[in-house]
Amino acid sequence: LQFQITRSDVVEANYNGSVVVHTPGTNYPVNFIPAQFMGTSYTRDTTAINFLSASVTNPFFGIIPASSPLGQKTITRAQLLMPYPEFQTVLRRGDNSGSITNEEVFFSWEHRASHGLTVLTNYLISKQMWARDKKNPQDTMFERRIGSEDRPQQFTLTASYQLPFGKGLILGGWNVSGIYTAAKGSVLSWGAVVFTGKNWNDIVNVQEGQTIDHWINTAVFARLPNDQPNTTYQYNYLPFSVLPARAHRTYTLDLCFSQTFELGQGV
Repeated sequence: LQFQITRSDVVEANYNGSVVVHTPGTNYPVNFIPAQFMGTSYTRDTTAINFLSASVTNPFFGIIPASSPLGQKTITRAQLLMPYPEFQTVLRRGDNSGSITNEEVFFSWEHRASHGLTVLTNYLISKQMWARDKKNPQDTMFERRIGSEDRPQQFTLTASYQLPFGKGLILGGWNVSGIYTAAKGSVLSWGAVVFTGKNWNDIVNVQEGQTIDHWINTAVFARLPNDQPNTTYQYNYLPFSVLPARAHRTYTLDLCFSQTFELGQGV
């Protein structure tokens, strides 16, 4: 929708939505421990880890070269439970079953050139969702999550002004222009950590207020080494990303001074 409110001013509102399917996903392993043997504890699952990491007699000894970790007299129980125990890492590459969803509402105001001034402002509200990664190799579907390029709100101001002095003189023809952008930060990514809070808002609920040195509330995570899960032998439950845990807002300002002048014309 576009509406001209004055001779020099135009406002506009747009909605854009898109779904991109068959996008390449990340390379993910297909040689993994079957789901029924994986540890299911939210914290460190010592029983599952000890069972799966235990050394057992290697049936491939003497068949696989001894220079390989799989050619030794013993091997971990976990390795023998995998679909392809004679190999270590087997990846599925080039999988195209991922998807990206984008939705955005876009508002703008344009002040067209008058008295040497041109202004364009944009305000964007958007959401990007990805389904391109598996949280655990045993999962049958990609995890749908906030995309790394998601910026839910972004404001941009672009302006150009032709300075009114010195017209027709050597010192004339000067322009000043600039671009100011303010945007919310990207969503934070998480690994195999143990969340102990009540809801995701607790992550950014810093008692003294968020600062560069203390951006998240570390008190809502288990920090003792003995509590940390081992995702080789047990499931990871924390999503790749959660709201409202985002990086700091970004602010940028670019300024440019330029001069336009004519060179003499020859006959």
